[in-house]
Amino acid sequence: ARAKNIASTQFLYHLSRSRPEMFKRLLISGVRKQLSPGYDVDKHFTPSYTPWEQRLCLVPDGDLFETINSGKASIVTDHIDSFTEHGVLLTSGQVLEADIIVTATGLKPTLLGNVDFTLDATPIDFTNTYSYKGLMYSNVPNMVSTFGYINNSW
Repeated sequence: ARAKNIASTQFLYHLSRSRPEMFKRLLISGVRKQLSPGYDVDKHFTPSYTPWEQRLCLVPDGDLFETINSGKASIVTDHIDSFTEHGVLLTSGQVLEADIIVTATGLKPTLLGNVDFTLDATPIDFTNTYSYKGLMYSNVPNMVSTFGYINNSW
């Protein structure tokens, strides 16, 4: 089962990079099938970019769509103007009341978490090193680093 899942993921990632517009239509078609007829998929689930230009949000068991269809959750697509005492003011003028706000944008990965590394008490400037196979750094012995996944959310 694991090999099948790996092969499937690799195939879909390759397809999304080699035929991005077709893959985008395929994804949006799947979303339309999950949501009630008349739901504004174009507004809320159709980005201006192609898959993997930004990370995908995967919903493998469809629970998000079931919750939207039941009316227990809704999607609002807009830009935040400001935070208010009781929620969020959107650029459209709509106010979303909220008890809790969880920000999910603005991921700013940094090289090695901005940790200060030294070698024999000398600071290492990684901008002056070469990366080998994306894991090791020139003139830094016995060190490897990896970062996340290419094609899955964390």
